[in-house]
Amino acid sequence: MNFFDSLLDKFDVWIVVLVLCSGFFQRMYLKGFYFSKDASYDSALKTLLVSAVVSVVYILLFKDPDKANNYAKYFVSYFGATSLYELLINPFVTWIKNKTGQ
Repeated sequence: MNFFDSLLDKFDVWIVVLVLCSGFFQRMYLKGFYFSKDASYDSALKTLLVSAVVSVVYILLFKDPDKANNYAKYFVSYFGATSLYELLINPFVTWIKNKTGQ
């Protein structure tokens, strides 16, 4: 349990949740905007932009100023969440959609 406690200390759970929700948001509501002709790259770029905006707003508005100086923690959380979304969650959602026929 000590390993997981030390791992969770390096992540801001709210940043991870915001990044993951941003990925679902861009998939549902930003289909009409295109930054690239490659669909995979376009999806990743939109997730990156939406989650960056949402994360910055969260850090500036809702974090305690004394605790908001932990930029390394935010960067690791952001990087981990974007990788988690692209490597695990996105393929899982696609698999579920293929199985259910949506």
